[in-house]
Amino acid sequence: MNIGIDAGGTLTKIVVDGEERDYKVIKSSNKEAIAKFVNHFEGANIYLTGGRQKVIAQLLNESPKGYSVEFDATFNGLKQLLSEQYDAMDRFIFCNIGTGSSYHLATDHQQRVGGSGVGGGLLMGLGYLLTGEQSFESLVRCSKSGHRDLIDLTVGHIYEGQDAPIPKDLTAANFGRVLDTLDEDVSKEDHMASVMGLIAETICTIGIHMAEMYDCEEVVYIGSTLQGNEVMLNVLNRYTNLRGKTPVLVENGSFAGALGCITSES
Repeated sequence: MNIGIDAGGTLTKIVVDGEERDYKVIKSSNKEAIAKFVNHFEGANIYLTGGRQKVIAQLLNESPKGYSVEFDATFNGLKQLLSEQYDAMDRFIFCNIGTGSSYHLATDHQQRVGGSGVGGGLLMGLGYLLTGEQSFESLVRCSKSGHRDLIDLTVGHIYEGQDAPIPKDLTAANFGRVLDTLDEDVSKEDHMASVMGLIAETICTIGIHMAEMYDCEEVVYIGSTLQGNEVMLNVLNRYTNLRGKTPVLVENGSFAGALGCITSES
């Protein structure tokens, strides 16, 4: 049995690759829980990647078989997941949306081509400040029933009563209507819907520019921030299509690093 551990800044993703493949997520701050889960599998071959891999390794009963650079591990795991879900893609941009976001050109190898501080960390921090909610699940749940019209300025607001040169529902300015709607009843659900839109539109815009710069047709989106995040997934899908690129959303994509450190070293 092989176990891959991607010890990230916020979350640790674990893949148990035996007769079947199982996936587990534990907060990186809860090192004891991570060790307890992994140590349950006696005699397993353990592989690690991520910024906190050496910290986790010290708590394990079994000596790890290998360590991987997280960008390479993510690329190797992503290739395997893509081969199981899609037709072959020879050249694409992939965006890994974790605490922040990292952009990579994928050919026969990966090349990191950019990054942004906009990601799950912003979602959690700004989400808490606006709603008082502290869990990822509660923030995602809030966003699903929220509306952005009282918070975000759209093209339709600017071209009111007129034809517009681009679709009217596109965002002209994130949070651009806040001062104009102070007398309106804006809910925490509305706030979270707008936060999700801000994050997804920023990530998508950078990904599309990278795809244009490096002559790619597909933009692949992975990362723990997308887990169950219907609002963000919908924005990424629509905006990428609107700009003439193909969005690729990968099932279990947040576990690419954990899976890839197994294939990198085993």
